[in-house]
Amino acid sequence: TAVAISACGNFAFLGSAIGAIDKYNLQSGKPRAAAAAEERHEGAVRGLAAAADGRTLFSCGGDGTLRLWAPAALKLQSTADVGCACGMLRHKRDSTLVALAADDLSVRVMDAVALRLVRRLEGHTNTLTDVAWGADARWVLSSALDCTLRVVDVPSGALIGWYSFEYAATSITVSPGGEFLCTAHVDSQAICVWASRPLFEEVLIGAVTDTRPTPLQLPTAMGGDGGDESEDEEGDGEEEEE
Repeated sequence: TAVAISACGNFAFLGSAIGAIDKYNLQSGKPRAAAAAEERHEGAVRGLAAAADGRTLFSCGGDGTLRLWAPAALKLQSTADVGCACGMLRHKRDSTLVALAADDLSVRVMDAVALRLVRRLEGHTNTLTDVAWGADARWVLSSALDCTLRVVDVPSGALIGWYSFEYAATSITVSPGGEFLCTAHVDSQAICVWASRPLFEEVLIGAVTDTRPTPLQLPTAMGGDGGDESEDEEGDGEEEEE
């Protein structure tokens, strides 16, 4: 039900529907560790993420807890009550924050060191489909089946971006440098790429005051040669006239 790869790339962590977490070597495929039965989640493991330093593994589950593990032997280090069942977990590896998509349609930002709630971000009206961190771990982006994308500045808690799509986004991710956002949508096999305006032009970023989200039209699909179908058809017509 959940999977994560260590920062070194040598190990995979698998979470199961019964709350178990197992560690495998990716080269040999052999098991290397397993969480003790008494330390497992009480329900399915719904999110896993490994810290950049290799010293901590984060997990969340349907039991509404965030758990920190020592990845070497999968020993439980600490547990925090999130207050609601969680559907997914996202960790920015150069920070101590984790974002949890909760079943109550909110995004909970937790400090994994202090084990306390930093922000509770609300606003979606349907099931959350994905959560992503901005490049500098200051922004949290979330998508949902209400066909909206919300961008929140974590330090201030302000909603700084609110957009709507014709089709709900099912997955989102931000490029390492923060220049681009990629989205996948319902009833589409395309990956849509969006440019971050603040990195390419002067934009005043502030809290959203609109009562409705800004509609975004999905990008036009491109052909394999980099041109769209209409351009190919026009080119063929010109050659025939000659």
